[in-house]
Amino acid sequence: YDHLGLQGGKPEVYLSDEEKQFLKKLKDGKKRVLWQPLGSGRNKALPFMPLWINHIANKYREVEHWIAGNESTPISAFAKFPNIKDVRGKWDVRTALIMASIFDLIIGPDSFFINAAGAFDISCIYFASHAAPENVLTYHRRAYHIKPKCDCHPCYLILKDFRAIWNLEERRLARQQELECNYYDHKDPYRVLGYKCCVQIDPEE
Repeated sequence: YDHLGLQGGKPEVYLSDEEKQFLKKLKDGKKRVLWQPLGSGRNKALPFMPLWINHIANKYREVEHWIAGNESTPISAFAKFPNIKDVRGKWDVRTALIMASIFDLIIGPDSFFINAAGAFDISCIYFASHAAPENVLTYHRRAYHIKPKCDCHPCYLILKDFRAIWNLEERRLARQQELECNYYDHKDPYRVLGYKCCVQIDPEE
């Protein structure tokens, strides 16, 4: 801002007339919740979120529940309630940002839509996986956060897929990291549930 000679104020999203008209049609008084089960990495993947969505969507049939983000989570994980809408992989970045403004509540990990919630001053429920809540929510005014129960939170580690690393020492470290971060079912040591911070969350909370 100083370099450009600008003073104060937050950046704004400027909409075209067509975009304004499009959004106006969607502001019909319906209550809408946006869920993002996956973020940009496996340390932002909430494997139990489909269960939560199904439970909440069944309990609050008068509310529309939209599922956004990428398509890695199979649609078969979600119940076929008429109030669940699948928009995974259907929006480009601009459309996703504009659409975020129509929701009453946004729920997800440290990723795109939680940041959009802060930009539009929309209520959000943020699942803090690898990062502390204040790392993400400092400028959110209407945010509720849920922290994982694992002792290693927050680690601030951006984990990489060891299979994509060709330097052998880096590959070894990435594999070791992954093994330490994974949470295994205590009844079945071969059943990997996900990363500790993404799994050890209190569903009731």
